[in-house]
Amino acid sequence: MNQYQCFGMLMSYYETEKAIIPLEDLEKGASSTELVQGLYLFIHYLNGKYTSVNIDSSSYVEE
Repeated sequence: MNQYQCFGMLMSYYETEKAIIPLEDLEKGASSTELVQGLYLFIHYLNGKYTSVNIDSSSYVEE
């Protein structure tokens, strides 16, 4: 599972269950790095959803 799949799983669980998926379930399918990167994307998703701040994707640098 890559970070985008991890993010997708977090987002779809949140949208359907209105809760954050349990960490134990995430750890079954994602490595530590993928989990951290997926959570980072999910936090930015929530930030954009619940604030008026728009995240400018051009400010991100891919490594």
